[in-house]
Amino acid sequence: MKQLKILKLLTNGKYILIALIASIIMLVVYPVIQTLPQGLNNLDLWFKIIPPFNFVLYVLFSLIFGILLSLQIFNFYETRSCGIKSTSSGLFGIVGGFIVTQCPACLSLASFILPLGATSFLVTYNVYFMLGSLFLMVLGIYFLGGFKKI
Repeated sequence: MKQLKILKLLTNGKYILIALIASIIMLVVYPVIQTLPQGLNNLDLWFKIIPPFNFVLYVLFSLIFGILLSLQIFNFYETRSCGIKSTSSGLFGIVGGFIVTQCPACLSLASFILPLGATSFLVTYNVYFMLGSLFLMVLGIYFLGGFKKI
């Protein structure tokens, strides 16, 4: 019986472990990077003032990141065909979601590389940018064949 590649991946113990570890690492690293410009002593403040919807997006981002990474590894080691597909949408989704701040009072990694106006724009419309990043990551899963029956 054929099943979706992503479901086959998530029933394999090795790849679900990779997805969980990658998700946990992202759950830890993401707030640390977000509070780095102010110092790590503001980490508890990040969790106190993050809006509930942004917190849900943060958790979804971390979970989809883990699934995307484990699917990429699965394709690298398990796929025997020569088909090469572009996964740049997933990479753009990860980078886009990583530089967008979730905490309205915190500066993000973008504050180091972008001017103040661009950083303020990202903070103001962070929900839309994070939704776009999540969409690009799901698109990356699609391009990797995660929704194909195998």
